[in-house]
Amino acid sequence: MSARGRVRGFTLESWLRKAQGDESESVALRESSLGPISEMATNSQNTVADNSVAETSAIEPNIQIIETAVETPDTAGDNSISGTSSTPTADDDVRVPVKKKRKFAATTYDSHTWISKTTDGYICKVCQEFGIKGLHDKGHSKGTWVSVPLPLSSSKKLYDKAAKHANSAAHQAAVAASQLVRRPGPLAQLVTAANESAIEDAHAMKTLFRSAYFMFSSEIAHTTHWRELVSTVAASDSSGRLKKFLTGCPANAHHLSSSTVTSLLEAFGEAMEASLRDKVASVSQFAVMADECTDVNGVEKLSICVRYLEDSKVLELFLGCWPVVSTKADDVYHSVVTNLATFGLSPDRLVAASFDGASNMSGQHGGVQALLRKVAPSLVFVHCRSHLLQLALVKASNSVSEMKQVLAAVNTLYSLFSHSPLRLNILRQTQEAVDGMAHKLVQPGATRWLSYEGSVSVVLKHYAAICISLEAIYVESGTKSCEAGGLLLTLRKSSTLQFMLVLRHFLQPLARLSKTLQSSSGNVAAAMAVVKATIAALRDDFNLADIKAQCEDVTKQAIAAGVKMEKDSLSEKQKDVICEKYHKAVVDNLDSRFSDAVTSLCEVITPDVSMSVRVKVFTSQN
Repeated sequence: MSARGRVRGFTLESWLRKAQGDESESVALRESSLGPISEMATNSQNTVADNSVAETSAIEPNIQIIETAVETPDTAGDNSISGTSSTPTADDDVRVPVKKKRKFAATTYDSHTWISKTTDGYICKVCQEFGIKGLHDKGHSKGTWVSVPLPLSSSKKLYDKAAKHANSAAHQAAVAASQLVRRPGPLAQLVTAANESAIEDAHAMKTLFRSAYFMFSSEIAHTTHWRELVSTVAASDSSGRLKKFLTGCPANAHHLSSSTVTSLLEAFGEAMEASLRDKVASVSQFAVMADECTDVNGVEKLSICVRYLEDSKVLELFLGCWPVVSTKADDVYHSVVTNLATFGLSPDRLVAASFDGASNMSGQHGGVQALLRKVAPSLVFVHCRSHLLQLALVKASNSVSEMKQVLAAVNTLYSLFSHSPLRLNILRQTQEAVDGMAHKLVQPGATRWLSYEGSVSVVLKHYAAICISLEAIYVESGTKSCEAGGLLLTLRKSSTLQFMLVLRHFLQPLARLSKTLQSSSGNVAAAMAVVKATIAALRDDFNLADIKAQCEDVTKQAIAAGVKMEKDSLSEKQKDVICEKYHKAVVDNLDSRFSDAVTSLCEVITPDVSMSVRVKVFTSQN
């Protein structure tokens, strides 16, 4: 064998083979050969390995060796172990065996947490506390780890002895006993499971209640969209708690039916009723407002509100809406008294009442207000101010036939377009082409007459686009051609345009006045001051010349857009007379409606306020 394959009497292959073989032979081999190899490797130019195999003998006894394999590095990374030159030759280049870096497991204390070190030795905490008496004294252990500590001198073999004890039947029995003692009893487990289930159920029901309240407050049909909403909320819940709750419910209680959401709605109603009952429990005097109407199902309903003082502040509460047997005064009266009693409000504490002008409600002899006055003799009746405003405007408009015809045309115009998606699309495209924007037509309300203000404003804003759309419908449509043609002829007249501008002049300030009268934070005295200022402004600030100038501007814009204006049968003087007539009718009816005892009382209570300030706030000119 050449010197290349030998190092001090043994071959490198034999050294590697024995290093991986018998441990005793390997240790002896290392003791005899590692010292010279390390010394020669130190003299080399580049030291490759400095962690000696001799480290094995210095390992602590309580550390388990995981891997002891030896690795031979690549040729490029090794240096010669012989010669004086740093460049190896072909004859004497011998590879230095490099030990692979060892990996150590956790210590014995980490693997066996039950070990406790004392001054006398090592003991097992689990066996001492939960060990079965006499079991550890049997066999070869003789009570070791329990009554007899493991000597400290056995530290080098601690890992092996601890593993042996952990596998013993006595130790395993002690561990099982400790788990039984530390584990809660059946009753405690049942209570804990029930509490956890109750928490999950409460979270899910809160989510369902929030979803239901969202539907109610948004006026979404709850009986048809409940399942879809809950499914969406469950899919959006990243925690999955709602989905787990719903899938775990029995088939007869899955909370997704229409009856469930209806029950939730009723529960909300009961909770709100209880809250309102608490709020009005201490009220000593109050005023009541009530009105009856017919819902979409043809059922007569009665709505009731109360107003009272709390810390010198006026509070208004809506108590509810209930069905009534009929609209007769006696039936309405009994309904009012009965429903007030459910909130602890007695009619003898009434100080004021406000209804509309219907005879069954406001009749002085047989109306609801007369029946209430028998129980509360000092009751003050106030005819609804907002209702008075509407009655005055309706009467004024009906007294001038030309104005009545214009309002009828506005109503018909809405019906023509709203009942056909095709015609609505024509109107929208024409509005965008002519005006650069599109607005929906506003439906006039039969009961809320001042909604005509919005309807007239939209028609004037898109006057040219509406005329062009009517002309297109008249040319292309078959069944609606006559109606579209009639509306087109009406709108093309300059008198119609002028009358609509006059209507807007009166409707805009009166619509703002109506909102002021409906405010829940105001009082009747302040409201009547606003009414007085508005009537004075309508009487004094009507300028027909300005309205005619606006009419000319709108006409020029319509002609520029391609609208052919029709020759009007009314002369300019006749149109001016009609406008003045309507102006007088509106002012006279307002004065007549608001000249009652309540208005006189408010004028005495309320100090005079600067008229110019009131007019500036509550009126505006276009």
